[in-house]
Amino acid sequence: MGGIVENGGGAGRNLQNRPFDFPLSSRQLAPNIQVGVVCPLQEAKQLSAYLMDLHASIKPGKSEADYLFPFSGFQSAFGVTLQIAQPGDNLWVTGPEVDSNLDQERGALELSRHIANCLSMLKAAAAPNVTIVFIPTRWIKWRTFETESERFDLHNFVKAFCVPQGIATQFLEESTLHDNLQWRIRGWLSLAVYVKSMLTPWVLESLDNDSAYVGLGMSLGISRYIGLDINVRERRNPFEISFVD
Repeated sequence: MGGIVENGGGAGRNLQNRPFDFPLSSRQLAPNIQVGVVCPLQEAKQLSAYLMDLHASIKPGKSEADYLFPFSGFQSAFGVTLQIAQPGDNLWVTGPEVDSNLDQERGALELSRHIANCLSMLKAAAAPNVTIVFIPTRWIKWRTFETESERFDLHNFVKAFCVPQGIATQFLEESTLHDNLQWRIRGWLSLAVYVKSMLTPWVLESLDNDSAYVGLGMSLGISRYIGLDINVRERRNPFEISFVD
């Protein structure tokens, strides 16, 4: 995780295998990362134990050991303390259940409102650096729906809700907790938390200081939708540029 950062400052030092923003955290200018959680009650214990494993080291599987290094745990890899909410903390919000009798459309809209309300509560109470939004398997059927006039995606709705408010989120599905490639999952999740906390893991040494770089994700829709309404539902143009991840 990370690489060699050429530091042309006073001492002209090289920081090996440390993030680009390590000098900030080492001087207590970015001393810790607070992680909030939105999770239903039924999975709280399972998710809490899984997230705490981000502090632990893990080795890649035998099939990947020849090209992947062991992950040494979040704090060791990134040089910053990771404070993960626990059930009962003010940074942990228990998400309400959705009525299992609701159809795909009504269930998706109700779930999106629940998650938005939970995120608003977290921001008002503690404003964590990034919030994990946990989606149990029984909620998967409400992640999307499509009718003749609209297409809805829970992930995109939540991101569109959060961006104007400066809320950073990371979706995590229950199936991910049981993935066989846990080295990859922990490394990816740790990197996502670090970056979404507005810290920089690395930069290209040859970057021009007078240039700005913007990444755009683009996709081609299979149907034509007119306009965009991010308050309740999302309607996409046939050629869509997505500004959220």
